[in-house]
Amino acid sequence: MNIHDLEAFIAVVETGSIGAAARRLNLTQPGVTRRVQVLEQTLGTPLLDRRSKPPRLTTAGHAAYDHARRVALAVHDMTTALEPNGEPHGPFRIGVSVGLGDLALSDPVDRVRAAYPHLQIRATTSWSNVLQVNAGTLDAAAVLWADDGEPPDGLSGERLATKTGVIVAGHQLGLAESVTLDELADVPWVLNHEGCVFRNALKDAFAAQRRTLQYGVEVAGAELQLSLIARGHGVGMVLPHMLERSAFRDAVRVLDVTDFKPTFAVWLVHSAHPGRLAAPIKCFRDALALQVS
Repeated sequence: MNIHDLEAFIAVVETGSIGAAARRLNLTQPGVTRRVQVLEQTLGTPLLDRRSKPPRLTTAGHAAYDHARRVALAVHDMTTALEPNGEPHGPFRIGVSVGLGDLALSDPVDRVRAAYPHLQIRATTSWSNVLQVNAGTLDAAAVLWADDGEPPDGLSGERLATKTGVIVAGHQLGLAESVTLDELADVPWVLNHEGCVFRNALKDAFAAQRRTLQYGVEVAGAELQLSLIARGHGVGMVLPHMLERSAFRDAVRVLDVTDFKPTFAVWLVHSAHPGRLAAPIKCFRDALALQVS
């Protein structure tokens, strides 16, 4: 089995088309197609369903991609380890849960860049970072889970902090300082879109009381949410460190919701075998821990 055939197949999967894979590998499209076909012949099964445009992975293709990524990374790690300086270089793909906000990317990225200037950092935000790491499309992810969440099988991770969500409201709403969740059932909420761990916790809590969460504004980003809350558009939930560092911290009030104290865990998760990226991942983890502590 040829490593170049594996690389061509990986490129097709990750770029989404033969043409994009050819540009990534600096090959012709027929050259990429031939390499994928040779790999299919070697494995004795089709990996791409060419009836669709662009081609989609077959069931065997999904399994082959997971193995191919591990083989390619292992070969790359071995090559890097034998270089004279042994310094990490190339792409470092980081994912961050939307609920963590920009804090998870600002100082940690600065520190990684300063320590490893030859890395190319590719940062994304998503609701599904863990799934992407598991599929091999990310190297590490800063993830916000409900307090009982843990990394799935095949991933390593470290719990960096446990935080209690803070409920905040604008002064204009005239809410009492101490309230129950039921008393907030008819108040509009400023929240992230579907998939947010805060939103899920609120939905479950209201459902337990046979009430419905009222959406006022759906918008991503803690700072933007706090600006809307400060202007009286509703109530919301953030983590304490987000409020402490917000420009709107004095323009909102913290409510004591006596029967709702949701806790969340901040994790840094990554492949069980990070190879050359073990040191950059540790650097990112340490900087993130300082941000969320």
